[in-house]
Amino acid sequence: MRDAADPDELARWARAALSLDDMTVKPGYSRIETDIRRGALDDALRRLRELADTHPLDPEPCRRRADLLLKLDRVDDAIRAFREAAGRTEHPDDRAMALFAMTEVMVERRNDLAGAVAALEGFLLEHPESRSRPYVEKRLAALRARRGG
Repeated sequence: MRDAADPDELARWARAALSLDDMTVKPGYSRIETDIRRGALDDALRRLRELADTHPLDPEPCRRRADLLLKLDRVDDAIRAFREAAGRTEHPDDRAMALFAMTEVMVERRNDLAGAVAALEGFLLEHPESRSRPYVEKRLAALRARRGG
């Protein structure tokens, strides 16, 4: 007979009762934030890439990587990271937000109006019933006006 005070047995019961073995743990960013504060930006970028690879359905590591790449003036890499974040975003409204960030960078930092328009048009084709449609259409109209058509 097992001792009721056995700490391993109590831990197993507690884990089972709380379903801790079935929990998904979100990635932590404290080490990355520390790297950024220390100025170890290459380390932060590497850790964000590792998190993105470890959590392929989570857009957040890609979005954070894009933000950091922008600070380093690595605009093309940031656009790719924003695109990757958008691709990992399950809900169309969240995807639209990621695309807005990406297209803003495309327009303001690369003067790539045509690329931004194409990205948003692609979103509308892929998600015609999205609640974000009016906002995407408004952004598209503004971009088209800037490029003259």
